[in-house]
Amino acid sequence: MVSNNIRVINDIQKLSIDDYQCLVRQYIDYVKEKPFVKSIYQIGSVNDPGISDVDLVVVVDNCCNPHAINQLSINQSQGNNALKYIIFHDIYLYDRESFKNFHYSLYCDNLELLYGEPQPVNKIEASQIDIISLQIIFDFISSRLVQFQQFLASGQLSLRGILVRVSSIKHSYMLLNNLGIEDEEIRKFVERAMDIRKKYTSVNEQTIIKLFLESFYYFSRIVSLAANYFSEKFLNFHSVLEASNSLKINPQFILRFVNQAPDVYRSVKNESTIYYPEEVFYHYLAYTEYSNVISQKARYYLSYCGDESYDLDQAYKDVLKERLSAISSHLKFLKENRAYYAMRGFPGFVVNWNDIAP
Repeated sequence: MVSNNIRVINDIQKLSIDDYQCLVRQYIDYVKEKPFVKSIYQIGSVNDPGISDVDLVVVVDNCCNPHAINQLSINQSQGNNALKYIIFHDIYLYDRESFKNFHYSLYCDNLELLYGEPQPVNKIEASQIDIISLQIIFDFISSRLVQFQQFLASGQLSLRGILVRVSSIKHSYMLLNNLGIEDEEIRKFVERAMDIRKKYTSVNEQTIIKLFLESFYYFSRIVSLAANYFSEKFLNFHSVLEASNSLKINPQFILRFVNQAPDVYRSVKNESTIYYPEEVFYHYLAYTEYSNVISQKARYYLSYCGDESYDLDQAYKDVLKERLSAISSHLKFLKENRAYYAMRGFPGFVVNWNDIAP
């Protein structure tokens, strides 16, 4: 069995909420002397100290100043030994203009202002919520499945990393709920994952490995349910795809769009291909219709091979255009400032820095 080849490394440290608050205060004290920093936000909250990570969003003046911008890396500011246990990744960094469309790349309702002045953020219209939820589900889960395949290939799991990343299925399931879709099987898995996260000290290694392996199925199930909704509501007519339609999402892994994956692919396999419902191909194909860095990248990999036409709802394409434009503008800002440390809102495949015009 696959699980016999997987080793779990317990990297959880005993931390308190005070440790988190202290680190955040230290960072705010470090950057507040820099006048071009306008705001600091936090996404989410710390529910499980020692496991939870802090996601900080820093908003700066619309500027091009690589030297100053690179001083904002949280790794530049801290000598705290707890840093690597509290911060999974560096800050999300935006200028004020790109931050306006923050929700088109990272849709959430738990953004808390910690420092500075509130920044204007364009709201997602009520009529767009199901559309942006679909798009983020498709893009996020493809990236997450690739990440999990890489863990599987390495044969080594970080206990904290798995508990954080498996529990991210909760966000994807909440986005599915935005579509009016409830699924008892997924709901129970989410509850079990969150329970294991809280009670990790009494959970054995085999339980963690089982949770990790099961997550492949549940992430795929969310995509399948979302794909059915997408097909019924936004994909008005489509052809049968050829099996060659695929999307390279990083140098090792591709998404392959199929009508129905054979049973063997429903279980975890250590391979380089991830199977997606064929309807989702039209979501990615729509990437190619616009003028931005993501669209340029998508055109290298995607082409339409069907012999019949398809009709993607205009409202879906309008929201996708907003999403891709928001991500592209953000990427350009980061590239201009050589902020290679900063987290960025990639869609479901990798856009290299070299693909982005300065």
